[in-house]
Amino acid sequence: ALTVDVSAVDAPVLLIHGSEDRLVPLEHALALLRALPDARLHVFGGCGHATPLERTDEFNDLVRSFLD
Repeated sequence: ALTVDVSAVDAPVLLIHGSEDRLVPLEHALALLRALPDARLHVFGGCGHATPLERTDEFNDLVRSFLD
């Protein structure tokens, strides 16, 4: 299992996950959401691991909005 120390992250974080991702379970995103004090999670329904390719426009809009 991969262990990553995120305790030093103090910037806002946008977590993006596909609900049908078979490579990285949603539980990993949920664990990061709990560990990062200023994190948001957006789950794209019906998407796998390649969310930026599967829902390009929605993905880009979400990221632009987060960065604004």
